[in-house]
This record gives sequence, structure tokens and C-alpha cells, in this order.
Amino acid sequence: AGWNTPSNQAVTVNDGQTTTARATYTQVLQNGSLQVTLSPQGAIDAGAQWRRLGTTTWYASGATEGSIPVGQHTIEFKTVAGWNAPNNQTVTINDGQTTTATATYTQVLQTGSLQVTLSPQGAIDAGAQWRRLGTTTWYASGATESGVPVGQHAVEFKTVPGWNTPSNQTVTINESQTTTATGAYAQQTGSLQVTIDPLEARTAGAMWRVDGNGWLASGATVSELGVGAHTVEFHEIAGWSVPAVQQVNILPDQTASTVGTYIQNIVFEPLNLCTEMSQVRGQIDAFATDYGISGDDADADGLPESFVLALIQWVSCHAEGSSLELASRNAYEANLLSLSTEVNGSALTGYEDGLAVLMLISQQMQDTVLTVLEGGGITLTGQYTVVTCDAAGSCLPKGHEFIAESPKSLDEPYSGAGDPDGDGASNLVEYTNILNNGGGTDDFAGAAVDPERDGSEPLGGPEDVNRDTVVNAVDVQLVINGALGLNTNGANTDINRDSSTNAVDVQLVINAALGL
Repeated sequence: AGWNTPSNQAVTVNDGQTTTARATYTQVLQNGSLQVTLSPQGAIDAGAQWRRLGTTTWYASGATEGSIPVGQHTIEFKTVAGWNAPNNQTVTINDGQTTTATATYTQVLQTGSLQVTLSPQGAIDAGAQWRRLGTTTWYASGATESGVPVGQHAVEFKTVPGWNTPSNQTVTINESQTTTATGAYAQQTGSLQVTIDPLEARTAGAMWRVDGNGWLASGATVSELGVGAHTVEFHEIAGWSVPAVQQVNILPDQTASTVGTYIQNIVFEPLNLCTEMSQVRGQIDAFATDYGISGDDADADGLPESFVLALIQWVSCHAEGSSLELASRNAYEANLLSLSTEVNGSALTGYEDGLAVLMLISQQMQDTVLTVLEGGGITLTGQYTVVTCDAAGSCLPKGHEFIAESPKSLDEPYSGAGDPDGDGASNLVEYTNILNNGGGTDDFAGAAVDPERDGSEPLGGPEDVNRDTVVNAVDVQLVINGALGLNTNGANTDINRDSSTNAVDVQLVINAALGL
């Protein structure tokens, strides 16, 4: 089998001789086919091929080579840049059959780097970043990603609020090289319009600005503002309280609007607490009536406000220049100033002096006033101070300043627990003694500031019939001085500032002398 039999031959045999003959078999040619499949597709695309060792023709993946002699043959694979060729393979060819084989190329890892620069700086500050599509790590502007496989890659950009994201980009990575790319974000913008009220403030020069830029008039619109929060502030003008700084949020392609309302400052001129205390009393009475306060002891400390006001007036009239008188005047004027700067200060007109005095009396009284006002829909936001004194008689405030809530070590000289004369008897005790003695507000004021008296002593008497704590002789002398032109005080004035005219003071002295 596998060989061709020689043709028959004729031979001649001779007597006594040996005849020889020769015959040659010839091999029968047997062959088959070979088909080789290569992978992956990337290697095939790059030029991968195969052939039998010792032959010259290269075949593509899936091609079949025919008429291959039966037997064993070696397959070799073409070298392709970027790919590792498979090892040679040995195959067996059978007669009349197609032998198949497969071979896999492996990619040689070739890498480069990628650097992407982003802009503008505002987008970078807002969190702009980049990465290759299909990867997870975000990179900052200017960062370089290394070890990127050669070939084409898509670059995507991180979404940042307030900015339009650049479109994806395709870049080509080359072996051992750094590919650069750029991505430009576009800021989303909107507009802002600010209105200023009232007209009088606009006329006086009220203006506004955004983010510290130029001042603008009411109704002006600023465009191309980046999306997000912006600061609006208002220009100071004399005689007006400036609106608070505002934070306005700008949305894409929209116009935000806001209003700034100026409040015209109210000027409350202080009264003279010696000669004009009657006006203070009238304002307090009006306040009590309008806000539903009953009785004469709003802070419920046991000491009626009418008696406290008499004490404040006495200090203002007869202790001018003392630490307590200065502190009282400073606290009153500081409280009045705070009231004038309140947003709803105009609603306090007609009560301003009374409230300023009430709030210097004690922290308890101040809290009471604030609570009553809140109940009437008025919330005060300013700072208010109470008169306080230490054991040595030094009193605060010493100027138009705010004094925080009094420490318990300090005395509130106008409160029920206060003791302005330091005799150990509180105002409430001396007030009670005065009542028990049949006295009134002036008697209380005199006793409260006299360390030698606690109100339990007999009231008045021949030496001081009008009980103004100034003896009769002095009262008469003051009137005589006025009659002689030694001062400008006449019969209808009150030179000793006891709330009684000079004429009344003299008449009281005369009545006492006559036994009336």
C-alpha cells in the first residue's frame, strides 16, 4: 500500500545459467490540507499570519493550505509589532483530510502618558477634573496619568455646578510619550437686579453693589454673574440705617432680584431729668395705657415706678456731677440713642424718654419692658444698659456705652433691692417706712439718698416744711436772692428743683411760721 507495482517483465531462462531481472516500485504521493485560525482580532488587524516551517508563503488567519504531504509538519507565526508571536506548533497531515490548528498572539504592553490642562481657574476652584472614559480615578488640572496603553482613548470631564462641561475628547497615546490635551469649562451666568426703598433714601444717594464692585443706582441690572451665591451690600448715607448685607443666589440664564430697605434714623433729643421729669412720667403713663400695663409696679419688685422716678429726679437735681447722677444721665442718653436706631423706632415715638429711663432702672425692669413691647409686636434688637454702682459708690456707665447684665456684686441703685445711700436699708424698705409714715414720693427720694435716714423718722418738721431735703432757711434765702436780682430765678421758677415753684416753697415756710 502506498506504492505503485512495477509492470510485468518477460525473461529468458538458458540452460545451466542464472537469469536476473530488476523491478522498481514507485511510492504513491499522499497529501492533505492545513487550516490555522489565529487570535485575537487585534493581532490579526496588526498583520498576524502563519506558514509551515521551510515554506515561503504566509497565510492569514482561517486560510487553508492544500496538497501538503502526509506526515508531520511544523507551523511558525509571523512577527507583529506590539504582539508576542505564538510558539511553533507540530501538526500531522493525513491523506485526504484537513488538519486544523489554532494559535493565540499576546499583546506586548506598550504605554504612554496623558496630561490634561483645564481652564478657567474658577472652574478648577469649583472642582473641575478629568479622566479617561471607562476608568474610575479623577485627575486635577495639569496632572499626568502614566501607564496608559497606546492607542486611542476618550477623555471625559467632571460635572461642576455652575459650569458647562467640555465635550469628551479623543486622544492618541504613543509608546513612551506624553500626550497633552486641554478642556475649557464655560461658566453659567445669570443677572441681578436690586431695588432700593424708600424713594427718600434713593434721593439721598442710596446705592448698592455686588461682590465689592462699583456702586449702582436702584433698579440697575448686572449681567454675566456666575451661577451661585453673590454678596450684595448697600452704601451708607447720612441719616439712614443701611440694609443688612444680603447673599443672593444666581441661577443660569435667570435674573435674580432683591430689595434693600433703608430706615431713616429717628433723632430722639434727651430731656433734662431734673426739670423735665414730668414729661417722662407722662410718656410712661401713655406707654402703660397703650400696652395694657396695670398698676404702678410693672417689674413687680415692690417699688412703684412713680417713687423710682422721684428718686432719679432728686439725683438729677441735687446730686449733679456725682457718680450716680453721671451714670444715670449716661445710661438714659445711651438707651435713648439705641431706641432711635431700632428698625421700628418710629413706633416708639411718644414713649422714647419714658422707655429709656425705665430700662436704666434694673435688669428686671428692662426685661419687663422688652417683653411688653414684644407682646405688642415690637422687637427691640439694640443694646440697653442699667445703672449699677459698687460698694464704694462708683457707678456705671461712665459714657454712652452698653453695660452687660449686672453682676450680682454690683448694686442696681434704682431697683427695689437697691441701696443708693449705702445705709443697709434697701429702697423697698425705705419706701415701706415712708408709706407707714404717711409720706410720698419726695419723702422717699430724700430718705433713699440720705444714709442718716431710712424713712422711719418723722417727716417734714419746722426745719423742712416742704420736705425737699433743703431746710426752710435755704429755701427762703434762694427766693430772696432771686428778688434781689442775684440770680435769674423768679417766683414762678424752681431754683431748688424740688418740683415746687419758689412761691410755693416760701408760702409753705410762711404757713409753718404762722402755725398753719
